[in-house]
Amino acid sequence: MKKITGISITNEFIRIAEVKIDGESIKSVRLEDVPYSKESFKNPEFIKKLKDLIKKEKIYTKGFISLDNRNVIVKDKIVPPIRKEEIFKLIEAEIKDYAIFNHQNVSLGFNVIEKAKDKFKIIWAGAKEDILLNTIKTLKKAGFKTVGVIPSNFALAKFIYTFYEVNSSSLIVDIDKTETTLTFISDGKVLYTYTQDLGIEEATSNEVYTRNNWLGNIVTTVTFVARNRNLSIDKIFLVSQENKVESLVKILGSRLPQQIIPVKLPENINFENEEDYLRMQKSGGMEFSEAVGLTLFAIEGVRDPLFCDISKHILVEKKSIGIKVATTILLLIIINGAAFYFYPYINNTLKSLQTNIISTKSKINAVSKFAQQTEAIKNELSELDNSLTAYQTAKKDLEQRAITSALLAEIKAKLPKGVSLTSVSINSNGDINISGSGPSYKAILQYEVNLSDAKYIENASILSMSKNPASNATFNMVANIKGVNHEKK
Repeated sequence: MKKITGISITNEFIRIAEVKIDGESIKSVRLEDVPYSKESFKNPEFIKKLKDLIKKEKIYTKGFISLDNRNVIVKDKIVPPIRKEEIFKLIEAEIKDYAIFNHQNVSLGFNVIEKAKDKFKIIWAGAKEDILLNTIKTLKKAGFKTVGVIPSNFALAKFIYTFYEVNSSSLIVDIDKTETTLTFISDGKVLYTYTQDLGIEEATSNEVYTRNNWLGNIVTTVTFVARNRNLSIDKIFLVSQENKVESLVKILGSRLPQQIIPVKLPENINFENEEDYLRMQKSGGMEFSEAVGLTLFAIEGVRDPLFCDISKHILVEKKSIGIKVATTILLLIIINGAAFYFYPYINNTLKSLQTNIISTKSKINAVSKFAQQTEAIKNELSELDNSLTAYQTAKKDLEQRAITSALLAEIKAKLPKGVSLTSVSINSNGDINISGSGPSYKAILQYEVNLSDAKYIENASILSMSKNPASNATFNMVANIKGVNHEKK
């Protein structure tokens, strides 16, 4: 039996579900919630309150989280049957069209929902990197280590497929204070999502026009998706973060012919605290369905078709020589037979790193014993001395190749016996993210100690560790490139 915790962040609450899982079954649940606003994570008193709650209630401190729907976008897309890294480049091209990501670093993930010979249909989710990292870091200050970040749509879909009979296509209506999110599901997958900036106040407004506007958007979307995606939607699962369930069922039922099912926690579930049992009698526990859904990903992990972790891949939108360009640079690096997806950090201001060719050569010399093909890099750079324009373009690439080799060599050299890496990435602020596995927590902690005296890396810190009795312990770690200013540009 193992423990796992799910934390869902909504408009007004942080909801926590700690579950004990035996095989593929939930044996018991503990529930907690904390009032929340988008300014809460800036308040030290709030962080202390959350930390005290986790400590006092002895809540298991590792698990999955979901962000407020206002901070996540989920879209479907058809792509050719190409490699994973190429799919990210296509998503990158689409991301530029969304104002939510304007000139911001983006962390994302995607699932393939349909495969054909000539095309893949995917659904991708993305969030601003600064919001995602700030959430993870704040929860870490409160004593919680994030294993993965799953969009709420996928967590709710997981909950419903686990506890309800879903024979055909269905719709999840998730209503919060300021928005309503529709998630269309079929065959165990999320197919399509839509979010409108109208929430519980509009849905239950006494003004007929306001209420009909909210309902009309839902009816129009359901009709459009059913027709264009050839879906036969027979059930609508209702989740309200603000309760008012009876009114919502009545309002939705006035225009939608499908069976409307208020989502509840299973009646046979065991609660460790009597207060949780009483809470369920009042609301059915629907407000915790997302948090419980997050914990269910601990059963199959990445093998789950609904698993979509948006904390693993980062896209960087940058400004280059006066022209705004969105780029994703993906290198496939092989070390000891393992493939690493490494997103190079390229500073968008020449002054912030080096301002001339001489200093660039010095930097290359400093890491020459680690970098491969260093002489070739020097020669290529020397040939560009007379062309400033070409230099500005090539300098970043050549400089990065040397730095990349040095960093990876050191990251590998510091590994204790038995510890291996699964991915290494760098975001646009020079922060390094490392994940891997080891035979024990002790071995993984030794890796953090080994990196403390690294030449090119500083501030190495383990974000999370987890262990399955049948396999090695896994970990996620953050660090910085030494000597780089890590403030957001």
